[in-house]
Amino acid sequence: MLSKPKHGFILFALILLTLVLGCGEDDPTNPEPQVEPQVGTIVIDPNPDTISAPWILTGPDKQEWSGEGYKSLEGLTPGEYTLTWGNVTGWVTPPVFAQRLVAGATLNFAGTYTREKGTIVIDQTPDVLAGSEWSLTGPQTEISSGDLTLTDMPTGEYTITWKSIYGFITPASNSQTLTADQSLSFEGTYIQRGELSFAPWTMVLDDERGQIYVSKRYWSEVAIVSTSNLQVTGTIHFNIFGDARGLALSSDGNTLYVALYGAGAVAAVDLTTHEVTEIDIGAELNDGRTYDVIEAQPDILLVTAYSTGLAYAVKVDRGNEDIASRVASNKVIRGNPTLARDPDGAFAYVGEDFSPNSLYKLDLSQNDYPIILEDDHGEVSGTSRIEVSPDGSRIYLLSGQVLSTETFDQIGSTGIGIPKISLDGSICYVGNWDGAIDIYDTTTFHLVSSVPFPGSVSRLLLSGDGNTMYVLDNDQILGVPLP
Repeated sequence: MLSKPKHGFILFALILLTLVLGCGEDDPTNPEPQVEPQVGTIVIDPNPDTISAPWILTGPDKQEWSGEGYKSLEGLTPGEYTLTWGNVTGWVTPPVFAQRLVAGATLNFAGTYTREKGTIVIDQTPDVLAGSEWSLTGPQTEISSGDLTLTDMPTGEYTITWKSIYGFITPASNSQTLTADQSLSFEGTYIQRGELSFAPWTMVLDDERGQIYVSKRYWSEVAIVSTSNLQVTGTIHFNIFGDARGLALSSDGNTLYVALYGAGAVAAVDLTTHEVTEIDIGAELNDGRTYDVIEAQPDILLVTAYSTGLAYAVKVDRGNEDIASRVASNKVIRGNPTLARDPDGAFAYVGEDFSPNSLYKLDLSQNDYPIILEDDHGEVSGTSRIEVSPDGSRIYLLSGQVLSTETFDQIGSTGIGIPKISLDGSICYVGNWDGAIDIYDTTTFHLVSSVPFPGSVSRLLLSGDGNTMYVLDNDQILGVPLP
């Protein structure tokens, strides 16, 4: 009987102790102490995200982490951390900087990359052209027209595309890479183009009427081309058969003279009425292949014929019933004899491209236009193209030779090609067969620059204002802007 109370007491004591301990855990007035975390987090955030910028993080005890782009690093020991940003081509790198990580905190390393800058110059020729437009694409896009200088442009590769315009050859697209602090230039030249459905021979400018007359080889016709758009606007037809070859405009601008090859004749076209007068001079030329014509003096023509035998230079006096007579000392002129005259009208020049080439100077002050100077045969070449300087002191030839008109001695040279002199005589333009107009200083004879164009060249013609070079090719006429 005495043992039962003893066991019951022990059981009661155990239950009481359990209740006391359980109540102690739930007591909000007696919480357990919290353990402070001993690590932290670092977030690395370069901008912009698209460049995946590289970085190196250096922490306590020289420990390193590396990566690219955004990254969150957890469980890092507190202490001093330094972030070094890596280089990205075309971008300015953010500076190195350090921060202290404390236990339980999150540290943010943010770095912004900015584009390196440069300048882009757009040079459109002509500067103002209706309908023109260019588009520049790359790290930054720009759309405009004409000349423009773009500063603070992000570095990188850029491509320019030019808008097509009817009647013009569109500049080719071009890509270039802009680097920091660089100035980059995109140049585009719109070249006016007129398509020809015939084989052209030569051309002459009628600046007053805004027209270019183009002789049609194998046709008894001259095409009329507008200088505004280089389109054929009309045709002058001749009643006798003969290929239209050499052309000349009268000093008063009212008459066009045309050498009719095969007809032994010259046509005189009244440019007001388009009435045609055909002048037969085959007997005086001694060959029907009329080749070239110039107005030597007002109402007086000088005419040559192609020949491998016996042909002569002929004078035609329009003011005296078109009387024709042989001149140039009655000398036989062979080959393709090209004519030129000095600006004052005192002298004329005949280039004979027979072998060897020859050059003759005629005195126009005497009635029979005698030869007063000729070259030492074999010393000159390229006489099929003759260009006299505006002051009459020089002759430029197809061969690149530059001669004194006083002596025919060579005084300089340019590149080989068709010569044309600027209005003030300071520049010699040379059309070469590689599709370019080379520009020479006539004082030093140094090549200054070159203007490319698509195609080849058979004749050059300078516009009345001197800003455009008309280029005659096999099936087209181009208007090339000059610098």
